Amino acid sequence: MIKNIFKLIVIVIVFIIFIIFYLSFFGIKTSKFNSIIKEQVKKQNTQLNIELDEVKILLNLKNISVQIKAENPKLILNSSKNIDLDEVTSNISLISYLSKKNSIKNLTIRTKNNKIQDYIAFYRLYDKSLQFILINQFLKNGNGKIDLFLNFNEKGKIKKNYKLKGKISNLGLKILKYNIEGLNFEFEILEKKYDLKKINFKSSDIE
Repeated sequence: MIKNIFKLIVIVIVFIIFIIFYLSFFGIKTSKFNSIIKEQVKKQNTQLNIELDEVKILLNLKNISVQIKAENPKLILNSSKNIDLDEVTSNISLISYLSKKNSIKNLTIRTKNNKIQDYIAFYRLYDKSLQFILINQFLKNGNGKIDLFLNFNEKGKIKKNYKLKGKISNLGLKILKYNIEGLNFEFEILEKKYDLKKINFKSSDIE
């Protein structure tokens, strides 16, 4: 009898270890957390929405959290403009989730190549300054691929230690009588710090 109970305990322990190992390295797909991600996006701005399929969940025992990863989602502005994303990754605290507090600790958004005009439309939700209206008037064409890294406080607000980096390609500008074509550069933006590199462009057929 005791041997049978011991065997049962061992089997249960092995099964639990297997489940933890599987969730830590391979994860599972579910739509359980889709509403949390959508709610967080809406919390930043009511005009925003995100289109998600099933997301992949990985267990992180070290931080007592789960990592949520969504591939090929779409960020939507007022049902008219959208940004195609490569992936969205977020860490959710299990303790905060179970206690019904703000559970999202961070959010990483990696976009695909999208039109610069669409990025500007999204950014103007937060910054309506004149300079972006002027940029939009000067802008002819161009694409960009962007990675955005955000951290959230206990109230769900974005912390100031954000990071934005990416690559702009084939940007065209017309400023008064001057045309700038094929402007390419890489950038990294932190709070009060802007870093641009690998800049090249053509003006009046001169590179």
